[in-house]
Amino acid sequence: LRDGAERLRRANAALLELARSERIAQGDLVASLNEIATAAVQGTGVDRASIWMFEENDTRLRCVSRFDKGAIADTSQHTIRVADYPTYFEAITRDRLVSIADVLSDPRTAELRRDYFQPAAITATLDAGVRLHGRLVGIICLEDRAHRRSWKSEEELFVGSIADIIALAVQAGERRCIEDALRQSEEAYRSVVAALAEGVMVIHRDGSFATFNDSAADILGLTADYLRSHRLTDPGWDCVAADGSPLPPGDYPG
Repeated sequence: LRDGAERLRRANAALLELARSERIAQGDLVASLNEIATAAVQGTGVDRASIWMFEENDTRLRCVSRFDKGAIADTSQHTIRVADYPTYFEAITRDRLVSIADVLSDPRTAELRRDYFQPAAITATLDAGVRLHGRLVGIICLEDRAHRRSWKSEEELFVGSIADIIALAVQAGERRCIEDALRQSEEAYRSVVAALAEGVMVIHRDGSFATFNDSAADILGLTADYLRSHRLTDPGWDCVAADGSPLPPGDYPG
């Protein structure tokens, strides 16, 4: 009973640290996955934790983070072809967890023994699929060496929670990529507009100037500070349509 309470305390402590993680919240995916792999080992006392993500139209898995022997390992070249291990991938796709006390005797891992488990001396594994929008996008593997390990219910709950946190980290990383791309696009747009000889102005619906280039200010004979502090709707502006007729305020661009 005391052992179970200690396992639960250790697992909860690891999950709490991840819940507070700024790296995950900020969408730093590489750092997030390394932090999660580290927490997975600390939360269960396993020998190593490996995080895998699908790529190449889900035909290959790449190990994107691994905590082993007290440190993050370089796994950049470690990939697995899905077609080479159909039994295992059928199990991890079908089931929430793959809990295996002895990888050398379990038929679900038979295909992986020679290529994966035996070279690393892995004897037991507890794996959970990482699912995003209902699709399997990765796998978290908690792996032990040197002896059989009958995985406890609290450890199975823990690895499921870790898989969910990985999914959140992936979402945050995708969001950060989109935000970075938008920021770069906006910066490129501003650079192009700033270099134009033609005057360019973007005007809010209320008549304030959202942005403008130096050429626009020069053509109007106004300073940038003046444009920032005034609106198109201020008295003194004559706004006309392309044919020279007065432009009603309701037709102002914005």
